[in-house]
Parts: sequence; structure tokens; C-alpha cells
Amino acid sequence: MNKYDGYERNLAEGQNKIRLLAESLNLNHADVKTLAYEYLKKIEDTKILKGKSIDAKVGCVMFYAARNTKKHRRVSQILNYVCSNEREINKCFKRCKELLKFVPTPPSQIVEAACYKLGLPPEILRAAKITADNFSKLALCEGKRPTTIAGVSLFMVLQFSKKYRDECTSLLEKVSKEVDITTSTIKETYSSVYRLRDKLLPEYLLNNTQSSQSGLSKVVNAAAIPMGSSVQKHERTVW
Repeated sequence: MNKYDGYERNLAEGQNKIRLLAESLNLNHADVKTLAYEYLKKIEDTKILKGKSIDAKVGCVMFYAARNTKKHRRVSQILNYVCSNEREINKCFKRCKELLKFVPTPPSQIVEAACYKLGLPPEILRAAKITADNFSKLALCEGKRPTTIAGVSLFMVLQFSKKYRDECTSLLEKVSKEVDITTSTIKETYSSVYRLRDKLLPEYLLNNTQSSQSGLSKVVNAAAIPMGSSVQKHERTVW
């Protein structure tokens, strides 16, 4: 067996153990597992934990993945499900501290992945990525998770899309699932930034929507706009 075979074997075995550990820790979330897989690959690529057991590596990456997605788990909880010990795990933590430093995934990157999985066309992807980037440029919703910004950006673009606005209700559920954020969170955040849509959405999308409607209007999903709000009273139409 050559070194490449050993590398692939370790990744395959590690990914399987990550899935099992995530279920045992009630961490069966896409963001946690994806981050843990990425961390394991970094560890194998750099050989920073060479000589350590695969269980110790899995315990280490799961701890960091849970912490960096704000779903913290204690080392003692992890050790209930891996064949390692606190001393070995702590040594792994110290070696990997810099390598696994948390760098949040940009919302536009999450948008791209969601659009690909949902089979949405390039024009929706382009508009949603611009919208997501505009959240950062305008310093809007700071403190919100990147997945929330991604979900709201995509939902807003679909609301203003001539082709997809009639499917928004059903698509919201799918978007919610792909970005791993509840529909209520997307709706609440959407309603809080709705008045700024002309600053968030790309200008060409707003212009196309306005001209295509020719004076006609469409009511925005009432669930997305709070009852009694000034938005509902004066701004419930999408042009």
C-alpha cells in the first residue's frame, strides 16, 4: 500500500467516524459535519498529527467544528464516543490551534453552493451573490451567521425574480434546508432589511422588475412582512 492509499483510507475512515460521532453528540448538522471534514483533510494534508490515532483526530476536529459553529460540546462528551483519552486529545488541540483557526465561510460562497444544489440558473446565482456581498459592504445584520445572510439574500432575489416569485413559498423551505437556517429566521431577517432592498439588490434586477411589471404589482408574502408594520402599510408591493 502506498502513501496515497493510506491517505485516502484515513480520510474515508475519519469521515465515517465523524458521521457517527455527530449523531451520537446530537450534532447531525450539515455545517458541523462539513467543517469537520474540511478540518480532517487539513490535518491529513499537513501531517500535523502524524502518529496520532484516527479517533483522536476525529475527536479534535469535531470539537473545533462544534465550537466554530457555536454548537459547543465538552471534551468529556466527545470522549464518551471515541477511543482516545483527555491527554492525547489535548495534545492534538495544541498542535492544531493555528491550523484550525476559525475563518467563517463568506455568505456568497454559501449562496453558490445552495443555488447549485437547488438547480437555480446563473442569473439567480449572480444576483444573490451580489446581494450577499452588499450586506457586508453596508455592514447590515452584523453578528448574524453567514448562513442567515445567504438565506435572506437568496430569498430576496427570488421574491424579485419574475420567473420564481410565484414559487417563493415552496422555494423558501428548500432554501432553508440548504443553508441550514429555519424559515422563520429567514423571514424575520428579510422583513428587517426589506426597506433597504434598493441598496441590497443589484440595480439591474430592480430595473428589470420595474419595467416588466409596467405598473402591475404583486403582494409580498404577508408572512415575511410583520403585521401592522409601516412596511406592510406602505411597501407591500414588489414592482
